[in-house]
Amino acid sequence: MTAPAPRVAEIIKAVADESGIGIAAIYGPHRYPNYCLPRHRAMWLARTLRPDMSGPQLARAFHRKDHSTIIHGVRRYGDLILVDDAEREISAALLKRLKPKAPARIRLLLERLREAGGLMAAAFRVLMTGEAA
Repeated sequence: MTAPAPRVAEIIKAVADESGIGIAAIYGPHRYPNYCLPRHRAMWLARTLRPDMSGPQLARAFHRKDHSTIIHGVRRYGDLILVDDAEREISAALLKRLKPKAPARIRLLLERLREAGGLMAAAFRVLMTGEAA
């Protein structure tokens, strides 16, 4: 039996700790770059580690009006980790830190992403293997 996936609140706390900002900044409405980047990182990690949650469920977990904000954050961060080595390392470290709680889900997600292809698959492959697609 696999361990349960990390809760979104645990993912947000891990990102806030790594980024040196408060949890309230990730939940908050401010668009300052030093808040948006960790918020997008948390959204990407939540989408990656919690494939069982729908977009609207993630939006509620992040205190957002609708799922389009989550979609934007995930795409934006997915694009960033393809070109930014430092962000890729931060995300890999956070994934490693949170991954033991959901190893089977990550393998399942990786299989689904490989089948689907696209930008998210490429970003995930870069994070997991360290090589560009």
